[in-house]
Amino acid sequence: MSWVGQGIKLQTTLKNTARLSEIITVFGSCGFTPWIKKLHLSRWVSPIQQHPELKNLPLPERLRIAFEHLGPTFIKFGQILATRQDLLPQAYIASFEKLQDQAQVIDFKELETVLIEELGPDLQSKFKFIDPKPLGSASIAQVHRAQLISEEWIVLKIQKPQVIVSMKEDLRILMLLSELIHESIAELKAFSLPDLVAEFTEALTKETEFYLEANNLRKFNELFANHPHLKIPKVYWEYTTDRVLALEELKGFLLTQPPPETSIDFNPDTYCKIILENYLTQVFINGYFHGDLHPGNVFILPNNQFGLIDFGLMGRLSHKTKIAVIKMLQSLAHEDYESLALEYVHLSPFDDKISPEKFAVQLRQIISPYFGLNLKKINMGEILIKTAHLASKEGIQVPRELLLFFKSLVGIESVLRKLNPEFDFLQSSLDFAESQSSHEVHLNEWKKSLELLIKDSEHLVKDLPKQIHFTLKKWNSPQFELKLGGRGLENLKHEIQILSLSLFWGLIGSSLILAISLFMIFDKSQPHNLIFGLVIGLGFILIFSHFRIKKD
Repeated sequence: MSWVGQGIKLQTTLKNTARLSEIITVFGSCGFTPWIKKLHLSRWVSPIQQHPELKNLPLPERLRIAFEHLGPTFIKFGQILATRQDLLPQAYIASFEKLQDQAQVIDFKELETVLIEELGPDLQSKFKFIDPKPLGSASIAQVHRAQLISEEWIVLKIQKPQVIVSMKEDLRILMLLSELIHESIAELKAFSLPDLVAEFTEALTKETEFYLEANNLRKFNELFANHPHLKIPKVYWEYTTDRVLALEELKGFLLTQPPPETSIDFNPDTYCKIILENYLTQVFINGYFHGDLHPGNVFILPNNQFGLIDFGLMGRLSHKTKIAVIKMLQSLAHEDYESLALEYVHLSPFDDKISPEKFAVQLRQIISPYFGLNLKKINMGEILIKTAHLASKEGIQVPRELLLFFKSLVGIESVLRKLNPEFDFLQSSLDFAESQSSHEVHLNEWKKSLELLIKDSEHLVKDLPKQIHFTLKKWNSPQFELKLGGRGLENLKHEIQILSLSLFWGLIGSSLILAISLFMIFDKSQPHNLIFGLVIGLGFILIFSHFRIKKD
């Protein structure tokens, strides 16, 4: 679409053109006037002068300052961009990481109108007391303590009035501007800004629908209902809506706060161990983990218990990605850059232009300097994020779920080092991978592979009669017969021979895979399995050799 068409689209779509003018003015004052002119947006505003104090600042810093001035939607967009180490240069990542929710506390009377709209006018029949002083305030919501008529103390997360309306308008402007930039500025096409804004819109939508967070809490509670150390706040569903989230109050203190002098027997090493074990269980056993773990979301509770809050962002790892993550950590521990490179390649869609060998050399260059240092002082999450950024530059598509996991690693390491500055995450993770607790991961790997093999074999058996019938019918067609010349018939004969051999040896190979899978799952501790494994391995070699000879 031409810039004229985009301008018309902007004018006809936006209800609040004053907000668009404000956005353009802020970017102009931060030194982006050349871009504004290139996008032909100057007509929306009066001539703009760059703020003199910003002239000597680098572009990433000026962009961050613009986001800060434009408020919650742009601040959150910058925070999302700070997680895209696979896409943005490090200078931008470092700048956007400075963005913090600088939300002002609003008067409780304004929030009371939201409570009445969501829960009904008779709040006194539900709440004995609501503390007007907030526990915390963010751009979207404010948190207050409340006491139910039943005497229970809960926490109310209440969405600020009109916040959704203003954010939707900002998102609409962001999307239109991103499309305009994508069409008009060639050097920014590689960033796929419309896709980034769409991703951000989806994430922000989830964050503003409190029912979704409540459902995440429910799922997490089901997974860890019998966990001796983890406490997940109970959801009070009768007081929860899309704009109000009612949760059980946790009786403890946040890791960002100093430990109280009384009540809790606080042993940092003990808490470090139980929090790590729970996190690794989330990731490697369940494949469903808290996506925003940091000291401000972890409560220290009595009796060696800890609690988690803020379940708006959750991560999921597929079976394939879980196994890849374990192998990545093992590769890092052994400085096996070739294996690390191959894990990235295996997770990415096939591309014959990607060179694993070249990628491995580059991985060595960015990682090896760290291994002469004390690994206890190094954040593994940050190193893995750097490898993801390098993979993206090499054209390897890094799964979004893997990036979220790396980001969560950065957070959990900050939690654990808050408890124990000498904590070694890599070694502790590998110890977990070798422990009895992780055997379920390896068992599930073989079971999953076996299930896929059986499923594929089932389809082969079911579809084979249909394929034979279709082929015979095609051969009996006069049109098909006419298309074959003498040489074509010879080629067909050769292809049928290859197909027959492939089918035969494929079925034999499938049987061997099934056999070795059953041995490793159900009887892998027995010594004679080594002999069976060797026999099966020799069988594979014979199959491969025979197939190559026949094919040649």
